[in-house]
Amino acid sequence: MNDAPLSVTLVRRIKAPAIRIYEAWTDPAKLARWWSPGILDARAVETDLRVGGAYRIRMLGDDGADYLVSGVYHLLQPPEKLVFSWALTPGSGRRSTITILLKAEGEETELTFLHEGDADPTTWSNRRRGWSGILDRLEREFG
Repeated sequence: MNDAPLSVTLVRRIKAPAIRIYEAWTDPAKLARWWSPGILDARAVETDLRVGGAYRIRMLGDDGADYLVSGVYHLLQPPEKLVFSWALTPGSGRRSTITILLKAEGEETELTFLHEGDADPTTWSNRRRGWSGILDRLEREFG
């Protein structure tokens, strides 16, 4: 198994101001509306929006399995940047880091999503598909 750091980078243009997209990532009620990679649906979202504060997203799978995404906020720089740790249980148990960069471009915002950490290449391939699905739903939230 290769334990070298790997990453997923995705870029999207969203038809909304950067502050609204930032809030979609940080407000529990807004996050619950769009957070889903397709086979999982967010059921409970909690955020303690401060550096060192934790977040938790409980999801239910199509198969009835219960999943929990959790982490800690490392950087909160509205409306431009958000950095937090990420771990999925059940899953690898390894923590990784997500960085969200938001760049205003007229009436739209360029969102750059970066997820990086240690895991095997198959895990990162699955994460790329999952995050693509989640970002598709975020785009539709503003569409």
